[in-house]
Amino acid sequence: MRLLKITLVFIVFQNPGFCQEESFRKNTISVESGIWSRGLVGLSYSRNFLKTNFLFVSADAFAGIGSSGYYYGLNTTFNFGRDELFFTTGIDVKRCEIQYSETLIFGDYYFKGFAYNPFIGLNLYTPAGLSIKTRAGFMPIYKNRNYDGFFPTAGISLGYSF
Repeated sequence: MRLLKITLVFIVFQNPGFCQEESFRKNTISVESGIWSRGLVGLSYSRNFLKTNFLFVSADAFAGIGSSGYYYGLNTTFNFGRDELFFTTGIDVKRCEIQYSETLIFGDYYFKGFAYNPFIGLNLYTPAGLSIKTRAGFMPIYKNRNYDGFFPTAGISLGYSF
C-alpha cells in the first residue's frame, strides 16, 4: 500500500510546470462514477481545444449505467488555470433514466428523458498523462415541459490524456 501511494505521488507531482504549457494533450479517455451525474460506472472521451494561456475548452461524449437506468450525452467544459490544476465549469446535455423508491425523502419517482446538468469542478492533468476530474452541480428535471424538481449531482473521473 505504501508503494502504491509513493508511486501515485510521483506520477501526480513529477515535473510540474510542463503539463499544459509545453505539451498540450488533446484527447482524454476516462472511467467515471457519480451520483445522478453520468451513472455509477461510465466511460467518456474528451477532446481539448481552443487553448490560451489561462483557458482551454473541451467537449465530451459519455455513456454510463446507473442503479436504475442509463446515462449518455454530450457536454462542453471551460477550464480555467495553468500548468496542471484547472477550475472547470460546464453543462451536460444528457438522456437519462432515473427510477427509485425512497420512502423517506422523495417517495416513488421515475424519469426518462433529456436533462441539463450545469456543474463546476476541479481538473488535474499530470505530465505523465493521468487526469483526475471532479464535478458537482444540479440537474433540473422537466416533465411535459413543467418543472418537476432538481437533483444534486457529483462525479469523479480517472483517465489518461494523450
